[in-house]
Amino acid sequence: MDFLKQYEIYYQKAITDIVASEILFASDNSQIDHHVICFHLQQAIEKLLKSYLSHQDIHYPKTHDTSFLFDKIKLFDSNCYEDFNDLSDLDIYAVEARNDFVVNEHIDVCTYIKKVQDLSKYIKSRINFNTSI
Repeated sequence: MDFLKQYEIYYQKAITDIVASEILFASDNSQIDHHVICFHLQQAIEKLLKSYLSHQDIHYPKTHDTSFLFDKIKLFDSNCYEDFNDLSDLDIYAVEARNDFVVNEHIDVCTYIKKVQDLSKYIKSRINFNTSI
C-alpha cells in the first residue's frame, strides 16, 4: 500500500478548494457572497504553498499567512514569488471572512480563480508526484 506524502495531501486538498470555488462561482447564486469563494481560494493558495514547501523539506510554522509562506518560497524559487505573491491579497479571507463580514464587491473573483489555477499548475510542474494527482 502506498501512503501519500504530506505535500501530496496538501496538493490534493488545494485542488478540492479550487474546484469548490469554481463550482460556487459558476452557480451564479446570489445568496453566495464572493467572500465564500475567496475563502476557498485563499485556502487553496495556502495549501499549495505548504505542499511546495513540504516537498522541498522546508519547515514552516502553523500559519494562514501566505505572505510568510511566499517569503519562504522566495529563497529557492524567485519566479514563483514574483509571479504569484500578489495572491496574498486574499489572506483577509482566511480567518476574517469566517468570523466577520468582509465586503469587497470590486474583487475580480474570476481573475483570482484563474491565477490560483495557474499557481496549482506551476507547483505541480515542480513536484514529482508518485501518485496520479
